[in-house]
Amino acid sequence: MVDWFGFDFTAQKREDGILISLKASLKAMEFWAMQYLNAVQVLTPLALRKKIEENVLAAAKKYSDER
Repeated sequence: MVDWFGFDFTAQKREDGILISLKASLKAMEFWAMQYLNAVQVLTPLALRKKIEENVLAAAKKYSDER
């Protein structure tokens, strides 16, 4: 987290993992979330969740096409 976003974030331990809260540009969060897609889940904002969903669906289509 520090490498990408600096020290301005909060971390809260939960039973199902760690909840991180921070302020960042949507584009930075999109690229970060896509890089760690299998290890993280973006909860908010909904627009970012939708963009990540679109990216995943586009990638799935790209890699499911037989060539």
